[in-house]
Amino acid sequence: MIARRTLAAFAIPAMLAISTIAGATTASADASHQRGPSVARITSTRLTMPALLTGPVIDLTIRNQDRIARELAIAQVTPGTTLEQVLAAQNSGDDQAPFFISDPGGIFVLGASEQVRYQRELQPGEYVFHAVLGDGTHDAAAQYQIVEISGGGHHELPEVERKISLSDDAITLPKIAAGTHRYAIINTGTAPHEVFIVGVREPADLSHADEVGAWLDGGQVGPPPIPVHFPGSQQTIAPGVTVLLTLSLDSATTYAFADFQTGATAIGNTR
Repeated sequence: MIARRTLAAFAIPAMLAISTIAGATTASADASHQRGPSVARITSTRLTMPALLTGPVIDLTIRNQDRIARELAIAQVTPGTTLEQVLAAQNSGDDQAPFFISDPGGIFVLGASEQVRYQRELQPGEYVFHAVLGDGTHDAAAQYQIVEISGGGHHELPEVERKISLSDDAITLPKIAAGTHRYAIINTGTAPHEVFIVGVREPADLSHADEVGAWLDGGQVGPPPIPVHFPGSQQTIAPGVTVLLTLSLDSATTYAFADFQTGATAIGNTR
Protein backbone atom coordinates (compact mmCIF):
# COMPACT_ATOMS: atom_id res chain seq x y z
CA MET A 1 0.00 0.00 0.00
CA ILE A 2 2.72 2.48 0.96
CA ALA A 3 5.70 1.49 -1.14
CA ARG A 4 9.32 2.63 -1.03
CA ARG A 5 11.90 2.40 -3.77
CA THR A 6 14.85 0.02 -3.54
CA LEU A 7 18.07 2.01 -3.88
CA ALA A 8 20.63 -0.75 -4.37
CA ALA A 9 21.05 0.23 -8.03
CA PHE A 10 21.65 3.86 -7.14
CA ALA A 11 24.91 5.01 -8.73
CA ILE A 12 26.43 8.31 -7.66
CA PRO A 13 29.34 8.21 -10.15
CA ALA A 14 27.07 8.22 -13.20
CA MET A 15 25.01 11.06 -11.75
CA LEU A 16 28.05 13.16 -10.87
CA ALA A 17 29.63 12.59 -14.26
CA ILE A 18 27.25 15.14 -15.74
CA SER A 19 29.11 18.41 -16.15
CA THR A 20 26.25 20.64 -17.27
CA ILE A 21 24.97 22.90 -14.51
CA ALA A 22 21.60 24.60 -14.87
CA GLY A 23 21.32 28.35 -15.26
CA ALA A 24 20.91 30.75 -12.39
CA THR A 25 17.89 32.52 -11.05
CA THR A 26 17.96 35.72 -9.06
CA ALA A 27 17.62 35.13 -5.32
CA SER A 28 14.88 36.92 -3.43
CA ALA A 29 12.83 36.49 -0.29
CA ASP A 30 10.07 33.87 -0.59
CA ALA A 31 6.51 34.82 0.25
CA SER A 32 5.32 33.06 3.38
CA HIS A 33 2.04 32.14 4.98
CA GLN A 34 1.42 33.66 8.35
CA ARG A 35 0.65 30.35 10.02
CA GLY A 36 3.76 28.48 11.14
CA PRO A 37 4.34 24.86 10.15
CA SER A 38 3.23 21.85 12.18
CA VAL A 39 6.00 19.44 13.16
CA ALA A 40 6.47 15.72 12.55
CA ARG A 41 9.29 14.08 14.54
CA ILE A 42 10.83 10.77 13.53
CA THR A 43 12.90 8.93 16.12
CA SER A 44 14.28 5.42 16.21
CA THR A 45 11.13 4.24 18.00
CA ARG A 46 8.21 6.28 16.70
CA LEU A 47 6.61 8.92 14.51
CA THR A 48 5.05 11.81 16.42
CA MET A 49 2.90 14.41 14.67
CA PRO A 50 -0.47 16.16 15.05
CA ALA A 51 -3.56 14.05 14.39
CA LEU A 52 -5.10 17.04 12.57
CA LEU A 53 -3.49 19.21 9.89
CA THR A 54 -5.16 22.28 8.43
CA GLY A 55 -5.54 22.05 4.67
CA PRO A 56 -6.00 21.88 1.82
CA VAL A 57 -2.49 23.38 1.69
CA ILE A 58 -0.57 21.71 4.50
CA ASP A 59 2.62 23.09 6.07
CA LEU A 60 4.71 20.49 7.87
CA THR A 61 8.29 20.50 9.12
CA ILE A 62 9.65 16.95 9.20
CA ARG A 63 12.51 16.40 11.64
CA ASN A 64 14.56 13.22 11.48
CA GLN A 65 15.84 12.74 15.02
CA ASP A 66 17.03 9.22 14.32
CA ARG A 67 20.68 8.16 13.81
CA ILE A 68 19.93 6.92 10.28
CA ALA A 69 18.23 8.32 7.18
CA ARG A 70 14.45 7.97 7.11
CA GLU A 71 11.49 8.61 4.81
CA LEU A 72 7.93 9.78 5.42
CA ALA A 73 5.46 8.06 3.11
CA ILE A 74 1.83 9.18 2.78
CA ALA A 75 -1.33 7.40 1.63
CA GLN A 76 -4.89 8.71 1.48
CA VAL A 77 -7.38 6.22 2.93
CA THR A 78 -11.13 6.04 3.34
CA PRO A 79 -12.59 7.64 6.48
CA GLY A 80 -12.69 5.29 9.44
CA THR A 81 -9.69 3.22 8.37
CA THR A 82 -7.93 1.80 11.42
CA LEU A 83 -4.23 1.38 12.10
CA GLU A 84 -4.82 -2.37 12.45
CA GLN A 85 -6.16 -2.50 8.88
CA VAL A 86 -3.18 -0.55 7.59
CA LEU A 87 -0.67 -2.79 9.33
CA ALA A 88 -2.41 -5.95 8.09
CA ALA A 89 -2.29 -4.66 4.50
CA GLN A 90 1.35 -3.66 4.79
CA ASN A 91 2.39 -6.97 6.33
CA SER A 92 0.60 -8.93 3.60
CA GLY A 93 1.95 -6.73 0.80
CA ASP A 94 -1.60 -5.86 -0.28
CA ASP A 95 -1.26 -2.88 -2.63
CA GLN A 96 -4.97 -3.03 -3.51
CA ALA A 97 -6.50 -2.78 -0.04
CA PRO A 98 -10.11 -1.54 -0.35
CA PHE A 99 -9.48 1.42 1.96
CA PHE A 100 -6.52 2.71 -0.07
CA ILE A 101 -7.34 5.78 -2.21
CA SER A 102 -4.03 7.19 -3.43
CA ASP A 103 -0.32 7.72 -2.76
CA PRO A 104 0.26 11.48 -3.21
CA GLY A 105 4.03 11.24 -2.59
CA GLY A 106 5.81 11.92 0.68
CA ILE A 107 9.41 12.67 1.60
CA PHE A 108 12.20 10.56 0.12
CA VAL A 109 15.48 9.88 1.96
CA LEU A 110 16.05 12.46 4.75
CA GLY A 111 19.40 12.22 6.49
CA ALA A 112 19.98 11.74 10.21
CA SER A 113 19.47 14.97 12.20
CA GLU A 114 18.12 16.73 9.10
CA GLN A 115 14.81 18.50 8.69
CA VAL A 116 12.77 19.58 5.67
CA ARG A 117 9.73 21.83 5.42
CA TYR A 118 7.02 20.23 3.27
CA GLN A 119 4.22 22.36 1.81
CA ARG A 120 1.64 21.13 -0.67
CA GLU A 121 -2.04 20.74 -1.38
CA LEU A 122 -3.77 17.60 -0.09
CA GLN A 123 -7.50 17.17 -0.37
CA PRO A 124 -9.34 17.07 2.98
CA GLY A 125 -9.73 13.55 4.28
CA GLU A 126 -7.83 10.87 6.20
CA TYR A 127 -4.22 9.93 5.48
CA VAL A 128 -1.70 7.45 6.79
CA PHE A 129 1.80 8.81 7.47
CA HIS A 130 4.52 6.17 7.75
CA ALA A 131 8.13 6.72 8.84
CA VAL A 132 9.99 4.31 6.53
CA LEU A 133 13.56 2.95 6.60
CA GLY A 134 13.60 2.03 10.28
CA ASP A 135 15.93 -0.73 11.43
CA GLY A 136 13.03 -3.05 12.27
CA THR A 137 13.94 -3.50 15.93
CA HIS A 138 11.03 -1.48 17.36
CA ASP A 139 7.23 -1.59 17.36
CA ALA A 140 6.19 -1.07 13.72
CA ALA A 141 2.82 0.42 14.72
CA ALA A 142 4.56 3.36 16.39
CA GLN A 143 6.01 4.37 13.00
CA TYR A 144 2.51 4.98 11.58
CA GLN A 145 -0.06 7.67 12.29
CA ILE A 146 -3.52 8.29 10.89
CA VAL A 147 -3.98 12.02 10.30
CA GLU A 148 -7.02 14.03 9.31
CA ILE A 149 -6.54 16.92 6.92
CA SER A 150 -9.24 19.53 7.26
CA GLY A 151 -10.37 22.30 4.96
CA GLY A 152 -10.65 25.94 5.87
CA GLY A 153 -6.99 26.83 5.53
CA HIS A 154 -4.91 28.19 2.66
CA HIS A 155 -5.88 27.14 -0.85
CA GLU A 156 -2.77 28.36 -2.68
CA LEU A 157 0.92 27.76 -2.19
CA PRO A 158 3.14 30.81 -1.70
CA GLU A 159 5.15 32.00 -4.69
CA VAL A 160 8.68 30.60 -4.81
CA GLU A 161 11.44 31.80 -7.13
CA ARG A 162 13.64 28.68 -7.10
CA LYS A 163 11.91 26.02 -9.20
CA ILE A 164 12.95 22.43 -9.94
CA SER A 165 11.06 21.22 -13.00
CA LEU A 166 10.47 17.50 -13.59
CA SER A 167 9.53 16.88 -17.22
CA ASP A 168 9.11 13.58 -19.02
CA ASP A 169 12.75 13.55 -20.13
CA ALA A 170 14.74 16.00 -17.98
CA ILE A 171 15.24 17.75 -14.65
CA THR A 172 15.73 21.51 -14.87
CA LEU A 173 17.41 23.19 -11.90
CA PRO A 174 17.71 26.77 -10.75
CA LYS A 175 21.04 27.89 -9.33
CA ILE A 176 21.20 26.10 -5.98
CA ALA A 177 22.78 27.78 -2.96
CA ALA A 178 24.26 26.77 0.37
CA GLY A 179 22.02 27.44 3.35
CA THR A 180 18.28 27.04 3.85
CA HIS A 181 16.08 27.95 0.89
CA ARG A 182 12.67 26.99 -0.42
CA TYR A 183 12.37 25.16 -3.74
CA ALA A 184 9.24 24.41 -5.76
CA ILE A 185 9.26 20.84 -7.10
CA ILE A 186 6.98 20.94 -10.16
CA ASN A 187 5.89 17.98 -12.28
CA THR A 188 5.56 19.58 -15.71
CA GLY A 189 5.33 16.23 -17.48
CA THR A 190 2.50 13.93 -18.48
CA ALA A 191 3.50 11.05 -16.17
CA PRO A 192 4.38 10.70 -12.47
CA HIS A 193 7.86 11.92 -11.49
CA GLU A 194 10.07 12.14 -8.41
CA VAL A 195 13.35 13.72 -7.40
CA PHE A 196 16.02 12.09 -5.24
CA ILE A 197 18.70 14.48 -3.94
CA VAL A 198 22.13 13.52 -2.60
CA GLY A 199 25.18 15.67 -1.95
CA VAL A 200 28.88 14.78 -2.01
CA ARG A 201 31.31 17.23 -0.47
CA GLU A 202 34.13 18.42 -2.71
CA PRO A 203 36.65 17.01 -3.38
CA ALA A 204 34.81 13.69 -3.55
CA ASP A 205 36.43 10.25 -3.66
CA LEU A 206 33.89 8.28 -5.68
CA SER A 207 35.69 4.92 -5.65
CA HIS A 208 32.97 3.43 -3.40
CA ALA A 209 30.05 5.60 -4.52
CA ASP A 210 28.25 2.71 -6.19
CA GLU A 211 27.85 1.06 -2.76
CA VAL A 212 25.67 3.81 -1.29
CA GLY A 213 22.35 2.37 -2.50
CA ALA A 214 23.09 -1.06 -1.04
CA TRP A 215 24.18 0.59 2.22
CA LEU A 216 20.82 2.38 2.47
CA ASP A 217 18.81 -0.74 1.68
CA GLY A 218 20.93 -2.84 4.04
CA GLY A 219 19.92 -0.87 7.13
CA GLN A 220 22.71 1.74 7.08
CA VAL A 221 25.06 -0.32 9.21
CA GLY A 222 28.22 1.60 10.02
CA PRO A 223 29.33 4.76 8.22
CA PRO A 224 28.32 5.26 4.57
CA PRO A 225 30.82 4.15 1.89
CA ILE A 226 31.51 7.83 1.20
CA PRO A 227 30.40 10.96 3.10
CA VAL A 228 27.00 11.88 1.65
CA HIS A 229 24.34 14.43 2.52
CA PHE A 230 20.61 13.66 2.21
CA PRO A 231 18.74 16.99 2.62
CA GLY A 232 15.36 15.47 1.80
CA SER A 233 13.76 14.53 -1.52
CA GLN A 234 10.32 14.22 -3.08
CA GLN A 235 8.61 10.91 -3.71
CA THR A 236 6.55 10.42 -6.87
CA ILE A 237 4.00 13.15 -7.62
CA ALA A 238 1.33 13.28 -10.30
CA PRO A 239 1.46 15.52 -13.39
CA GLY A 240 0.67 19.15 -12.59
CA VAL A 241 1.46 18.82 -8.88
CA THR A 242 3.74 21.31 -7.11
CA VAL A 243 5.39 20.62 -3.75
CA LEU A 244 7.49 23.14 -1.84
CA LEU A 245 10.54 21.78 -0.02
CA THR A 246 12.63 23.99 2.22
CA LEU A 247 16.06 22.38 1.97
CA SER A 248 19.27 23.04 3.91
CA LEU A 249 22.21 22.48 1.56
CA ASP A 250 25.86 22.31 2.58
CA SER A 251 28.51 24.60 1.12
CA ALA A 252 31.20 23.38 -1.31
CA THR A 253 29.06 20.36 -2.17
CA THR A 254 28.02 18.75 -5.44
CA TYR A 255 24.35 17.72 -5.40
CA ALA A 256 22.92 15.13 -7.77
CA PHE A 257 19.19 15.19 -8.58
CA ALA A 258 17.68 12.01 -10.03
CA ASP A 259 14.25 10.98 -11.29
CA PHE A 260 14.16 7.18 -11.07
CA GLN A 261 10.96 7.15 -13.14
CA THR A 262 12.83 8.32 -16.24
CA GLY A 263 16.52 8.02 -15.42
CA ALA A 264 16.93 11.78 -15.81
CA THR A 265 19.65 13.42 -13.72
CA ALA A 266 20.95 16.94 -13.10
CA ILE A 267 23.87 18.37 -11.13
CA GLY A 268 24.16 21.51 -9.02
CA ASN A 269 27.06 22.89 -6.97
CA THR A 270 26.98 25.10 -3.89
CA ARG A 271 29.68 27.57 -2.96
